[in-house]
Amino acid sequence: MAEMSAGAGDGGGAPMDLGALLDTGFDAAVGSDGDATGVPNADPVDDVASPAQDAPGSETPVGDEAAPAAEPIIPVDPNNPYALSADGKGFVVPKTELPQLKGYKQYAEAVQQKFPTPADAEVAYAQSSDFEAILNDLQYGGETELDAVLGFLSGSNATDPQLQASMRAGFERLASRVPQILSKMNPQAHASHVDSMVQSRVDEMYQRAQESGNPEDLLNAQRLDWGLTGKYKTELEKLDPMRAQQEQLTRQQQAVQQQENQLLERDWSSFNKNSVDGPKWGEFNSAIDKALEPIKASYAPEVFDAVRARIAQQVIEGMQKDFEFARTQNIARTQIQKGYEGAWRNRQPTGALNPRIQAYTQNFMARARQILPSVAKPLLDKAAGKPAAPKAAAPPQQSPQNQPTQRAANGQFRPSPRISVEDALAATWKNLM
Repeated sequence: MAEMSAGAGDGGGAPMDLGALLDTGFDAAVGSDGDATGVPNADPVDDVASPAQDAPGSETPVGDEAAPAAEPIIPVDPNNPYALSADGKGFVVPKTELPQLKGYKQYAEAVQQKFPTPADAEVAYAQSSDFEAILNDLQYGGETELDAVLGFLSGSNATDPQLQASMRAGFERLASRVPQILSKMNPQAHASHVDSMVQSRVDEMYQRAQESGNPEDLLNAQRLDWGLTGKYKTELEKLDPMRAQQEQLTRQQQAVQQQENQLLERDWSSFNKNSVDGPKWGEFNSAIDKALEPIKASYAPEVFDAVRARIAQQVIEGMQKDFEFARTQNIARTQIQKGYEGAWRNRQPTGALNPRIQAYTQNFMARARQILPSVAKPLLDKAAGKPAAPKAAAPPQQSPQNQPTQRAANGQFRPSPRISVEDALAATWKNLM
């Protein structure tokens, strides 16, 4: 409240006593028409107006001092769910949400200690995803997945020559340790592993004898075969040089093709994330956020995310029910992927795919925007409820967090309610499910 001064001859004056001010105001209100009990004959008002909104002249200046100027109205950021403080230097946060905000701050500080920059976090995420894929293939994969794990560990997927050489050297050291570790972990599996390795060696020696035609090479192969199986070959098939070369060439081509397919899958995943499905889903989520903007500030983040996920699911299900649309989208995406594979194998730029990608995304969003309003409206009505109707009389005094949304007598809107996480989740899922 601005300080009021009693008028004096020199215009300065000392501050009036609080009791004197109250007596003066009370006497002025009662006037000559007041009753004997001293109760003023003032008419009731619908709402209590703030000093800044009183009509001009409603306050009687004391002495020669004019009424103090109204305090400036602090602008409110419509994109922020919290109101600005009186000095405009901070935000007023509900007490119930303060622990959650502190938790966010602690989490951000802890993460930043490990990953100082977003680029560090991206690299760590990619490495973590690769490790999870390797661990999953190692636990549950078949022969193809296990071969992929071995190919990765041996450096087959590395494009940097130095990295590939170091990974191969490390893989060789690792492989030399396998029999010893396996013998301690599972003796039976170790014996089977040794037999398999020896049999492979026997086959190699027979093949060498077949290629060289040297009787000594054949004798060495027979001895090793006899020691392992108790039998040996007495004659070798005649070697067809063309067939052997063809088989070797086929194996080499298969290895090159497998490595190329792995590189193509990696590059396509990155291209799809950055240029095809990634931007498409980003635009889809932005459209849903825009539809939910009217109630976003009224909910805790957990509740808002739950409502948004539910609406997104309903929109996607609605698009999937349209068989023709879903089939067209799948064909368009397949064509984009095949076009990328062709450009990748021929070392050509992918700019020619931009019209297809644009049409693919536009068709998807056009269909989504047709379904979104019909899905979002009933869900929003159930989740957020209808706003209270305007009232002529002033409502009972309530805290700002518990006041319903309505237009006051001064033409401004009172704040919307801040719903607790527990109550909102219970009400939301009861109505949506």
